[in-house]
Amino acid sequence: MLFNEVDTKAIVAVGCDGTNVNTGRIGGIVRLLELEFIKPLQWFVCQLHANELPLRHLLEYLDGVTAGPRAFTGPIGKSMANCEQLSIVSFDKIEAEFPEVTATDLSTDQQYLLDMCEAVINGYCPPALSRRDPGAMSHSRWITTANRILRLYVSSKCPSNNLKTLATYVVRVYASMWFYIKMNPSCKDGSLHLW
Repeated sequence: MLFNEVDTKAIVAVGCDGTNVNTGRIGGIVRLLELEFIKPLQWFVCQLHANELPLRHLLEYLDGVTAGPRAFTGPIGKSMANCEQLSIVSFDKIEAEFPEVTATDLSTDQQYLLDMCEAVINGYCPPALSRRDPGAMSHSRWITTANRILRLYVSSKCPSNNLKTLATYVVRVYASMWFYIKMNPSCKDGSLHLW
């Protein structure tokens, strides 16, 4: 069968991000393609996108739901909006086993996350790092949300238990997994990342 001049018999896999519109089990695009092509397809779903979902749910559970595309309703989310303007204070380091990152193609947001994780693990945020921009608030860029959580943490003299939990999660789970995926992006490594 030809579909937009593509031989559908040759299609064996589909890659996408993990949004419900793509991966929904009944009305998701990949499932609809399987029905249209009358065969199962290998689903290659972006693990970096999947890695964002637990952070999003944890933030909503601890601090409240989102408010529009660039805002949060809770005190932590509201404080993240201008966290880069706050002074760095003495903060408790968060111990973590962090992967060795050798990638040289990191974006500005990715490099900031790496540097801020190292600062939180070491218990010291250099002045030059404190002056860098953690990235814009946006619910479509959870890496900048993670950046802002850590930036707020290093600026809080007495962080709330919820902020400590979020910062610990970012360093130990979200960021470490993000860099494991970045360093090993092959689909053959997908199950290792998942488990």
